[in-house]
Amino acid sequence: MIIEIAGKSAHSRFALAKVQAKVPQVTYAEHVHILELTDALDDAERSKVEQLLNYGPDQNLPEKIGDPGVIVVPRTGTISPWS
Repeated sequence: MIIEIAGKSAHSRFALAKVQAKVPQVTYAEHVHILELTDALDDAERSKVEQLLNYGPDQNLPEKIGDPGVIVVPRTGTISPWS
């Protein structure tokens, strides 16, 4: 079973403005966590996972705008240091 959990913004307002100077079509970017599980999570487990994946700054983040248009992931075979 694979689930997706959205994270916080990948850029501060300032960093997003720098990206938009080069690629104006980018309105927002966020971290996305993809988990491969052997069993479904109950509500308490999902809440715990969401707490663990809620990291990074809380201030000066841009507002989420629109629906996802593109998801960028590491190439096949890349292993995260968090794995």
